[in-house]
Amino acid sequence: NISYSYSANLFYQTNPKKKDKPEFRDINDWLALAPVFDNDSISGTNLRTRQLIERNSTNVTGDINTRAWLRDGTYISPLPGSEEETKNIFKIFEDNNKKAVLKTHKFANEDFVKSGILKDFRFLHIATHGMVNEEKPELSCILLAQDTTSNEDNILFSGEIYNLELNADLTVLSACETGLGKIAQGEGVIGLTRALLYAGSKNIVVSLWQVSDESTNILMVDFYKNIFKDESSSFSEHLSKSKLKLINDGEYAHPFFWSPFVLIGK
Repeated sequence: NISYSYSANLFYQTNPKKKDKPEFRDINDWLALAPVFDNDSISGTNLRTRQLIERNSTNVTGDINTRAWLRDGTYISPLPGSEEETKNIFKIFEDNNKKAVLKTHKFANEDFVKSGILKDFRFLHIATHGMVNEEKPELSCILLAQDTTSNEDNILFSGEIYNLELNADLTVLSACETGLGKIAQGEGVIGLTRALLYAGSKNIVVSLWQVSDESTNILMVDFYKNIFKDESSSFSEHLSKSKLKLINDGEYAHPFFWSPFVLIGK
């Protein structure tokens, strides 16, 4: 079971001094955002978004649908697996009598993220497209529903994440390359992960390269099932078991599918 920290200084700041066992709260256990991008009203990009994607996105070829910023003309590619993933995890929480909130399609927007409600949840789960800018880490971002009626651009940059207030025991960025960033001497990786840690999240699951929409769905659902099977174990143990299950099941045994997700924390 492996977990990471980007620097000794960051580890000291984020590691709890008391070894209290985290417990489920009576309310507000899990909040998920999944824009899905499966219709024109939330997948059509505005000019700023198109320019950003044109400068920074990586073109991917092949039959594997990934959570990178692929696009067809001026539209963000849909992520059907992200909807199935979040709905299945939502059901896991409901079946265990826990408070879960799921925001999909047009409701997974930047206005909601900045409303202040995120601080009230123990688990945060964001299943969408991600992008990392290693030269200018403040421009690393995650893409939310492209709502043209909003005053926001619905691109959540890492610089904006620093201004959020979070109290999450765990934040999962179920997207591509969310664990990458610029290497700074004495600080480690500067990017989305560091922004979430400084905003208040205690642990984070992120990816190191482009991830498959289908296998990520399976991995994430099994990860949350493991949490409920054994609440006393660490997140790193739960993630390790989920990876081993993908390997043993065979269809997604190749490291491309199971190894990109890592835990920053414990």
